[in-house]
Amino acid sequence: MLKWKDDYLLGIKIIDEQHKRLFEISDRAFRLVVEKNDKERNKKFFDILKELISYTDYHFEFEENYMKSKNYKHFEEHKKLHSEFKKLIGNYELDINDENISEITTKVAKLLVEWLINHIMVQDKLYIEQ
Repeated sequence: MLKWKDDYLLGIKIIDEQHKRLFEISDRAFRLVVEKNDKERNKKFFDILKELISYTDYHFEFEENYMKSKNYKHFEEHKKLHSEFKKLIGNYELDINDENISEITTKVAKLLVEWLINHIMVQDKLYIEQ
């Protein structure tokens, strides 16, 4: 289970709302790990993965534009982290099939928990503190 905590707030309302949305999408993916592996679950996971990719693209573009508007000095490094995450998630979408979906569901859920919390608590807080 992946739950939002107020500790993750950056103090920028629209970005905080976007982060909450990413948590909500990620939590739905995380919950599928324990569901019975069947075609319905697989379709739900694939749909969630597509939604996550789409919303991540939207959020990263918005966040990067915000950072540029504030002349964030580590903008390029931060943008690179975004690109790496998008590549990882995109690779999972390309590699997914009926035989490996349980494994990929687990990997994606783990990645989301680790990456999302770390990215917000460490990387995103840096551009707020600048």
